[in-house]
Amino acid sequence: MIKFSTAALAYARQPGFSALIFNDVKPPTGQAAAYKQSAADDMHGMGLTVLTENIFYGKPTGRRSERTTMAVVAQSNDGADHWLRGVLSGRPLDGSVMQTAASFGAITLRDGSIKAKVQLLPFDGNEYGAFAFVDAALLLNEAHGSERLSLIQRLMVTPMVRAAADQLVRVTEAPIGMHESESADESLEPVQRSAATKKAVHQTDMLDALNRIMQSPDEYILVASQPLQSFPCLDALDAAVPLIARNDSDTDASRRRSALGWAFARDSSIATVIVRKACHVPLDARAAMMVAQRLLRMPTPAAASVLRPTGSVPDVKLVKPSKVAESRITAAAVKAKLHILACDQPWGYDAVADANSSNTDQATYTIPHAFIIDTDAEVWAEAFRVASRTAGTPVDLVIESEHFSVTTLPTYTGPDVHVYSIEDIVVDANAECNTAVGTDGIDMEFTRAEVADATPTNLRRAVEAGGHLAAIVRWSRSQPPGTDPLPWHAETILSLIHI
Repeated sequence: MIKFSTAALAYARQPGFSALIFNDVKPPTGQAAAYKQSAADDMHGMGLTVLTENIFYGKPTGRRSERTTMAVVAQSNDGADHWLRGVLSGRPLDGSVMQTAASFGAITLRDGSIKAKVQLLPFDGNEYGAFAFVDAALLLNEAHGSERLSLIQRLMVTPMVRAAADQLVRVTEAPIGMHESESADESLEPVQRSAATKKAVHQTDMLDALNRIMQSPDEYILVASQPLQSFPCLDALDAAVPLIARNDSDTDASRRRSALGWAFARDSSIATVIVRKACHVPLDARAAMMVAQRLLRMPTPAAASVLRPTGSVPDVKLVKPSKVAESRITAAAVKAKLHILACDQPWGYDAVADANSSNTDQATYTIPHAFIIDTDAEVWAEAFRVASRTAGTPVDLVIESEHFSVTTLPTYTGPDVHVYSIEDIVVDANAECNTAVGTDGIDMEFTRAEVADATPTNLRRAVEAGGHLAAIVRWSRSQPPGTDPLPWHAETILSLIHI
């Protein structure tokens, strides 16, 4: 990753500023100052205010080093469009958006416009590292991937981080009393007492760091995504059902085979877990690394089972990055896409997709408020989240200037009847904060259900244009992912498909 300067990181910590990474960028040429100024002007046109000293370039990539990356610390302004604002307010490293960048973009569209892709960096631009894959949660396109990343964080990683940190807290607490006793023991040598004092101070500081991680896990350990293009997608497709035989001497076949592999990989990701390696308090980084090491030995919470692909036996779990893990997770994603292509209607490939296809319990509520001070609104919002989660319905809550926007999250309770009384939750939050947010005037709207079909239109078109659908359906019928049949395309339809 690209390292920011200390001054840039200080900017990134300020309200309204974000650390961003631009991909598909032309390598800088000529004088650095002039090139950075042109880039800053382009970003101003996007709706980003950037100082030239807060622009940093990565190493060129590609066969001819024709592309690179660019990291910036930027402040958004009124010129930012809906898509860019979505990235700035969304999850770090979750999805990207193309923006016009005439001076530094390396993507040229058919209309002649020049673009670059931008993503939000995690941890305010501080250094981080990936230490685990999530095997095998399926991130089959950006919309579904965003949903599942949030669920992986909430149902799996955050509880595991808190549990691992709690274990380390108990281990760290044990020797502190002993060191403090030795420090006060006048029968010991001064050198021994001094050493005991230093150990007690260090262990106490480490205890504080672990408690900070328990309080805000996602500020130190976060679920992110890595594009499937970086993994052996074409090899996984060949191993499952070789649609286009490899023939290096046939240029046209090689081109079509490569394009098909790209279509399968496009918009898909593999879930990774990253840990912060640099913190404002240096000991926090050490504590975060200790928790990360322990996570790989922690059991997966039962709630994460909703992310298990249909028909698979093993639970979703964290695994160390390796070539074997890459191949296994990539194969799971490719096979899921093949099965979805073989169906003539949406198929719930995991409990999340199955719930989304018919979920009518989710709703969005608008709660008017009269908070003037932002911190008061944030305190009440956190009390509301806790009260709602305690009542059995977790929520996503967004603070607006005159109201709160509350969306209930799926609880996957199956056929059980669960009544969510938002008025009761408001009363509980008021009692906790000694406030008086009213229960009158609360509006409710049903949340639009996500379609369970996770296959992008361009992949379906590529498969149909190549005449591959019949082969995919035959493969899916020969090895279905579970014991129940899928809603496959009818045989009469297949007989009409050109092979």
